[in-house]
Amino acid sequence: MAWSRREFLAASGATSTVAMLGGCSGGGMTKYDNAAAALRAELPLEPTLEDFVRYATLAPNSHNTQPWKFLLAENSVEILPDLTRNCPVVDPDDHHVFVTLGCAAENLLIAANARNRPGEVTVNSDNMNSTIQIATGRGAITDRELCDAIPLRQSTRSEYDGQSLSQSEFEALEKAAAMPGVETLFIADRQKMNGVLEYVIEGNSAQIDDSAFVQELKDWIRFNPNAALEVKDGLFTACS
Repeated sequence: MAWSRREFLAASGATSTVAMLGGCSGGGMTKYDNAAAALRAELPLEPTLEDFVRYATLAPNSHNTQPWKFLLAENSVEILPDLTRNCPVVDPDDHHVFVTLGCAAENLLIAANARNRPGEVTVNSDNMNSTIQIATGRGAITDRELCDAIPLRQSTRSEYDGQSLSQSEFEALEKAAAMPGVETLFIADRQKMNGVLEYVIEGNSAQIDDSAFVQELKDWIRFNPNAALEVKDGLFTACS
């Protein structure tokens, strides 16, 4: 059975509350917060494949479109792209769709490793129909810290408090990003930051002047908690 994320959330016992609350009115933010907490709840000690899929769906994805489907077998999960949920304006070649396919697979692997169910990955590449299959087994527990970080990761456009990072925090970030092929660049000088800001403003202005971009973005914006609960995707305005 292939599930979209919305179908998975409706069927999953861990988040069945979300489906029941989707059409309710009043106390919307409380219901939204409860739904988010259920989705990000800690993995049980003896998780099912559905629990691992729940953690997979916490992977980053453009506009929170959740362009995945999950095909569950007895001891394996296949992750398929859902190209009906792509963004043709900002992602015309579906590059982000397939990047987030890998992000979901990585989340699932980390979750399985943390519950002594390490997975073996097989990538099936067929032009634009690539899928990722993860077969779980039994083995040593690893990746506990990474697994604990999965439900804490989120994208937000809320304002920062303006406080500078300490040197030890910079060093911790640099250490976390240290791996082959990755270079970390910190810009702390105010003049250089203003220079980057000019490019950000120019790029943002070009996008906002594009009516197709604006319409696509608007299609994925959820303007109140009840709408966000009803469709369980998109960009909730409270996060912006």
